[in-house]
Amino acid sequence: MKLSKKTEAIQVVVIVFIIIFFLISFSSVLFAQDKIRGKSLAPYVPTPYEVVEKMLELAQVSEKDTVYDLGCGDGRIVIMAAEKYGATGVGVDYNPERVKEATAKVKEKGLEDKVTIILQDAMEVDVSPATVVTLYLLESSNALLKPNLEKYLKSGSRVVSHDFDMPGWKAKKTIHDKTEDYHYYTIYLWVMGEQKEEFQYIQEKVPGKSLAPYVPTPYEVVEKMLELARVSEKDTVYDLGCGDGRIVIMAAEKYGATGVGVDYDPERVQEARAKVKEKGLEDKVTIILQDAMEVDVSPATVVTLYLLESSNALLKPNLEKYLKPGSRVVSHDFNMPGWKSKKIIHDKTEDYHYYTIYLWVIGEQKEESK
Repeated sequence: MKLSKKTEAIQVVVIVFIIIFFLISFSSVLFAQDKIRGKSLAPYVPTPYEVVEKMLELAQVSEKDTVYDLGCGDGRIVIMAAEKYGATGVGVDYNPERVKEATAKVKEKGLEDKVTIILQDAMEVDVSPATVVTLYLLESSNALLKPNLEKYLKSGSRVVSHDFDMPGWKAKKTIHDKTEDYHYYTIYLWVMGEQKEEFQYIQEKVPGKSLAPYVPTPYEVVEKMLELARVSEKDTVYDLGCGDGRIVIMAAEKYGATGVGVDYDPERVQEARAKVKEKGLEDKVTIILQDAMEVDVSPATVVTLYLLESSNALLKPNLEKYLKPGSRVVSHDFNMPGWKSKKIIHDKTEDYHYYTIYLWVIGEQKEESK
């Protein structure tokens, strides 16, 4: 039976649509795989430009170098390495949004011949071409990357880290300083072939390790977290990794709750205590210098978190063991592996800070089957 030209045309259009649908679906799957494969080694916090410059100076970067930034964010480190020092730059990030942003900045600067931005998990990237590697992750993340750095980097290559040490490596040089706007920072420099293991140092560092870099939760998000947990004057709110104390201060000041902030960093604790005193909240808020992994959370009715998913997983056994049924746990941006959320909010602040808030209720956070 011979089909009419009109019928044949319709069949062709249908086939084309099917092909297009397949290609779009396949691309979406690949995109999703890119997102899933590369887990976050740290929340995205841009290194201040003053610190970027100091890092590159400390590594003595020149036009002969190839600089890899693992977790490149908006690409500022590799862009400055190329623009100011003439180096070749390779930025690596697992987040498509950051890669898109960094690639656009490279193009805007006309540095496409000097800088490449790669969408890849930092744990999987081949760093063998690098003569300099820059990091702004966590100490625990640095430890995960260490075997690859030791295996693939050539002798004499330099590794530079903003704020976070490399467990077991001896720094060639360490700088402690502050920016013009009083951002206190530390920069570590290691030279491959000279980074001898320090076993005693590791033992001393483990008890109070960082679970996340210090990034203050925006006040709008703090308020949303406390609202979601339905905090009232009857509650005792524990913030694990309290930073400047803003969450427990707002819990006390706005909702009448008792607040306990916990941080292992003496500078953060001093800052938070000063703010509590300034607000006249010493009878409502206590700031404790302690490792969040060791603190007794049994008095808490609400626990707030802004750490990493891997850090939440480390804290989970203590939360499950000591928190009473009905206690609430609220996390900014990072999920709790194996817990089923009571509620999740996705929103943005007035200045377009996109965020997620997770709420769990102890006794209702049944394990999610894989």
